Amino acid sequence: MRMHEPAHPGEIARDNLEAEGWTVNESAARLGVSRTTLSCLLNGRADVSAAMASALERIGWGTADHWVRMQRSYYLARYEARIAELERKVGQLVMENDLLKKASRAVEQPSGAMVSVVSGPTVFRSDEAAN
Repeated sequence: MRMHEPAHPGEIARDNLEAEGWTVNESAARLGVSRTTLSCLLNGRADVSAAMASALERIGWGTADHWVRMQRSYYLARYEARIAELERKVGQLVMENDLLKKASRAVEQPSGAMVSVVSGPTVFRSDEAAN
């Protein structure tokens, strides 16, 4: 299990853009992509494609392989976090189901047996509840 969730590669690209002192328009022109495409990446709404990774390498912001690995790490961390959340929810449902089974067995007594039924703050015995 990972200790932290890695940043979206767009955040790293934004840091590079700011370090260069470039605007989004200027960076997009240098990368050979539209402003919208770069903006989506920078804001985490788009992922680093192979073409974008190659363009980022061409302007000197690391290797294409590094950008693809960052994207893969980001995907994997998000997947692992989602699986952990689903496992936690399944565990809760199993516990609730077990409690319901226990409660159901407590009420399912042989006929004629005295069974306590709890209704709000008042407790009734089964022979009283029938009246």
